[in-house]
Order: sequence, then structure tokens, then C-alpha cells
Amino acid sequence: MKLHPQLRKTLDSVRARADLRARRGNDPVDFVHQYEDRADQELVALLAANLAFGNVKAIRLKVAELLDRVGPSPAKAAENPKRLFAQLDGWKHRVFIGEDVARLMIGARKLQKEDGSLGAAFAKALRGADVTAPDDAHEALKEALSSFCDRIRVAGGLPLPGEKSVRRGPVNLLSNARAGGGAKRLHLFLRWMVRPADGIDLEAYHEFRRGLLRHIGMEEKILLPAAKRARGGEPLPAAALLRLDHGALVALLVPRPTRTILAAIRAILATHNRIEEGPGGVYETCARLAGAGLDELLAELRAAPEVPVSAPVDDERAVTAARRALTRAGYDTARIGI
Repeated sequence: MKLHPQLRKTLDSVRARADLRARRGNDPVDFVHQYEDRADQELVALLAANLAFGNVKAIRLKVAELLDRVGPSPAKAAENPKRLFAQLDGWKHRVFIGEDVARLMIGARKLQKEDGSLGAAFAKALRGADVTAPDDAHEALKEALSSFCDRIRVAGGLPLPGEKSVRRGPVNLLSNARAGGGAKRLHLFLRWMVRPADGIDLEAYHEFRRGLLRHIGMEEKILLPAAKRARGGEPLPAAALLRLDHGALVALLVPRPTRTILAAIRAILATHNRIEEGPGGVYETCARLAGAGLDELLAELRAAPEVPVSAPVDDERAVTAARRALTRAGYDTARIGI
């Protein structure tokens, strides 16, 4: 949405006068800012958001006690389950006890180790949900949240939704989005980590932009040219379509992200990923064409450099350029809502 210049000026003035540090000090997100390591920030954000039951004062006291028990690095603490259970023995907040929180930390840390970060784990869940619910962004998000939480539960030894538990705490520590709940504490966690860094939120997942741009570069500079050479100079049939998608994705990564921008990216990736990853898709074709040289091709892809990423811009011209790129790629901008 384009703001009227006077309204933007008024809102910017209010924001400039706001004491963000004071506001943050009264919110559980303040705990996240006490850590510099990304893995610690993710774990503390997950803990603080999902323990946000009751009044703020009680929440802050209990989270502070929890983190004091855990020590300077929650991520390292979660790698020693036996010690962590002992550290949190006797801790309690409402229906949750130390064992519940320890299992949450252990499970989340395992996801970090497997996928690189909780952000990457959630992105994986989103990709899977786009396959199961490609035309319903709301249902896809619910499924992604549920899948993400289920992985944490299984990895940490918490009961899955529907499984019997002698206490409410282990079952209710993570929301069950599939059951129709608002999952507001999970959304709180995502908001803290996804929204641009402004003194309160952290933009911890800006690597999504960097990772997507690197992915596009790998395909444009390595994978598609290799397939073209293997086909005697003839491009893959899907190459032109992929490049149009790439152009639209790159254009959508320029403006500051909004719900409509993110919805447009998801709409492209839902189709784009099926073309690449589906049976008989681009990746399968490229592997077949590479033949004995597949290992060499994979090594080249893994060695692809990071792509320099500029900060998003708050400019309507960038949104207009993204609309043009979407139209060129064959997407209905009115249907997407951008």
C-alpha cells in the first residue's frame, strides 16, 4: 500500500520520538537482543515467545530465571541434554516445567544442526507445504507451522498432537496450527525474527533473500549452461520459463517486503519448485545429462559464491518494476494482489 506523503511524514515523526529501547525493555523480545550468536537468538526467541502466557512481568521473571539457569549460550546448553535437564530441574511457569522447556530446546537445537538454522528449517517446511496446498496460502502456512513444530517435538521427545500425556505442559508448549488455533505465539516468534531490524525486531532471516539470490545465480551461471552444453548448444525446454521466473523473483526481492510481496514470491516458487524438483523435472534432467560428470557439477554448485545483497528499498518504483517482471513471466498481478 502506498502511503499518502503527509501520513507517512506523521507516522515517521511518531516513530522518531518513540523510545524503542524502553518499549523493548517491557517485552520478552528484549531477551533475544541480549545474545549475539544467531543460534542463541533463535532459541531464546522460540522460548520467550512460546512461554508468553500471563502478564508481562511474570513472563519476564520466568524467562530470566530460565536463561540464568541455562547459562551464557542456550545453543551449547541444548547440546548436553543430561546437564540441561539438571539445570532446569525445579523451574516452573504455569503448566510448564523445566523438562518441557529442555525438550523444546533440545529439539530446536537438533533442527538447527540439521538444517543450519530454525529459519532454514521453517523455510523447508514452507516449501513442503507449498506442494500440499499450492493454491491456499493460509492452509500452506498452517501446515508449515505444524510440520515445523512436529519436527521439534519428535527431535526433543515432546508428544505429538493427539498423543497422550500425563500433563498439559508438554502438549501445549507448541501450538497445534492444524487444530485451527491462531498459533499466535508461533507468529510472535516469526515476527520477531522476520521483520526488518528496527531496534525491536531482528530480521534474523534476511538470509532468505541472500540464499534465494545465490540459488538463482547457481542455476543461471552453472546449471543451465551445463545442460545447454550437454545438449549440444540447445537450451533445456524449461530454461526460458525459469529465467523469466528468476527475473520476477529478483525484482520482488528489491522492495521492502510486505504481505503482498511475500505472497507473490510464494506464488512463483510454488510452480517454480515443481518444475525444478518434480519427477522428470529440471534437476533430474540435469543429473542425467551430466552423467559421469555429476560429481564435478555438484562440486561446482556447492562452491558457488555468495551474492552481494543490498538492503530492501522503500520505493514504489521498485514495486512497479516487480509488477512488470511478473507480467513478463506470465503471472496475473491482479490475482496475486500486487
